Order: sequence, then structure tokens, then C-alpha cells
Amino acid sequence: MDIGMMFSRAIKLTFQQRVFWALMLLPTLLSIIGAVAGAAQGFVFRPQDLMDVTSAEEMLAAYARIFALWMPLIVLQLAIGLLSSVILLVVRGSVIAGVQSLETTSTASFGDMLRTGFRKLIPLLVFNIVLFLPVIVIGTLVLLIFVLPFISLMQSTLEQAESVVGGFVAALCAGIGLICISLVYLLIAAGVQVMGERAIVIEDAGPIAGLKRGWALFRANLGNIILLAVAIFVITAVIGFVLGMLSNLAVLPQMGNWMEQAQQGIMPDLPELINSPIFIVTTLIGGIVGLFVDLFIIVIWTLAYRQFTNVAAPKPDLLTPLLPAQ
Repeated sequence: MDIGMMFSRAIKLTFQQRVFWALMLLPTLLSIIGAVAGAAQGFVFRPQDLMDVTSAEEMLAAYARIFALWMPLIVLQLAIGLLSSVILLVVRGSVIAGVQSLETTSTASFGDMLRTGFRKLIPLLVFNIVLFLPVIVIGTLVLLIFVLPFISLMQSTLEQAESVVGGFVAALCAGIGLICISLVYLLIAAGVQVMGERAIVIEDAGPIAGLKRGWALFRANLGNIILLAVAIFVITAVIGFVLGMLSNLAVLPQMGNWMEQAQQGIMPDLPELINSPIFIVTTLIGGIVGLFVDLFIIVIWTLAYRQFTNVAAPKPDLLTPLLPAQ
């Protein structure tokens, strides 16, 4: 695997092909809206609403107000999350098809890419559901293992507590073991996913055939996949760290006042803590950077798939920037 050539080619495709930017725009906007909705939950929560209560009734009323304000935002986040997942599958299939077209014919049509993305939506959706179904099952088991003994412990008498605690500890150990298994499976599934999705789009494989093809390519190229995954992880971690430091600018101007209030035992409101204009700017910057990072990851895994399947690349001089079809 020529990782240097692959990174160079992926960077060129990411920043030169504006047709890809247009495809990535909608999921990026949805992610920004989701981030704003999440931040808004903090804005509607005022610590003073809980600190100033003097009775249990007032406490329940304060929590009821917070819950009433949070519920629409939580529902909005869930709806955005589901919609983003579906749209991202369409976009991922479209970009994969676009990269394949550019690398084989040096041309790509926005309309053709989008049609391919929608045509491959159901196979990609079924593929991902089947691939990650074990994680859903294990997650449900872990939830039951943790919740049921806890309920028994809460309902037990002092005489029963000792035996219930023993069962709770055993359940805790079993739950941790299942979590470890699911983490290992997730790492393997991620490798199968990036290969299998490209088999579905490029080789026109079905969901089950995509699973088999993804697993075969994952096993045959395990070392290269791990190397590429680590390189991508390091790059995204560095970018995430820089963006995190940048987002701290939203609270940095008010940090002195926050420390002063904390020493006095006062919890500041989030709207007072966050500088809204800076928050908006950093959120937009994060969304734009996220667009290019997500696009780069889709492109480079597609190029890796082509190398793993021994597909020859076109001559560099045939590659030209493309605009969305009018």
C-alpha cells in the first residue's frame, strides 16, 4: 500500500472537487443544528432555579420546567440524528461512486453520483443494520444486566442486601466483560464496514455479499487497514484538539468571572458563561472543518479499497476539478 500517494491523492480530491462539497453540505448543516440544539439545553438550565427552592414541591416544579424545555430539544436532536444517519449513507454512497468515477474515467456528474447514492441507500442500510446488530443486542443485554440487579438491590431489605449485593457484583463483572467484547467487535466491524460499503457501491454487491467481501478484504489487508486507521485517527485527534482549544475561546473571556463566582459558592448561568458570538463562529468553523475531514475520510478509504482490489489509477494529468452539474 502506497500510503503517501494515497494521502496526497485524497487531499487533492477533497479540496479540488467542489462537487463533493455540495454533497457534504446537508449533513454538515444538520450536524451544526444538532450541536446548537445540544448547547441550547444548557442555556435553558439555570442553576439558580434549583438553588433557590425551599421545598420539595418547588424542587419538583423546577425540574418539571426544565424537563418541559428540554424535551423539544431532545426530540429535535433525535430526529436530526436519525435524518443525518440516512442522509449520510446517501452522501457516502454518492462520494464513493464519485471517487470511483473520477479514478476510472476522470469525470463525475453530480446527478449521477446522487442517483447512485439513493439507489444504494437500502443495500447500505441493510448492510449496516446486520453488521451492527450484535452491538445492539449486547447493549440491550448490558442494560438489563446493570438495571435489573440495581432494582432488586433498591427493593431489598437489610437481611437480603448481602446476597443481592453479591449478585450485583457478579452482574457488574459480566456487564464489563460484554462491554469489552462489544468494543473489540466494534473495531472489527468498522474495518468490515469501510470495505463492505465500497463493495456494495463499486462492485454492486448486495448487503450479505458486501459483508462477505468486506470481511475477506479486512482479513487480507489487516495490517494496512490498521496502519491507515491509526494515521487517520492521529490526524483527526490533532484537528479535534485544535478545534477544542478554539471552542474554549467561547468561555475564556468569562473564565475570570466564573472562578470568582465559584469561590463565592455561586453557580453562573451558562448564557452568562458563554460568549455567544464567539460560540457561533467556533461552531461554524467546526462544522466547515468537519465537512472536509469527513469527506477526506470517505475519499481515502475508497482509494484504499481500490488499492486493495488492485484497481489501477488514471494518469494524474487527466484529473481536473469538477463543478456540480447545472
